[in-house]
Amino acid sequence: MRYIVIIYYVLIEGEQVFETLNVNKNIEANSPEEAIGIAYNLFKAEAPDECYIVSIIPNPVS
Repeated sequence: MRYIVIIYYVLIEGEQVFETLNVNKNIEANSPEEAIGIAYNLFKAEAPDECYIVSIIPNPVS
């Protein structure tokens, strides 16, 4: 099944929250949990260390 996974995250510089952002990932997975794991790994590989995930929401696509 295909999922659109929305990742909400913040970018922190120093002691201040610089931005609150989101990114959509189009993921092929067998379950919402698997889609979250794949999206998390992709995000962490691409994002700088100053980015912190607030929430991850999987949405099935038919």
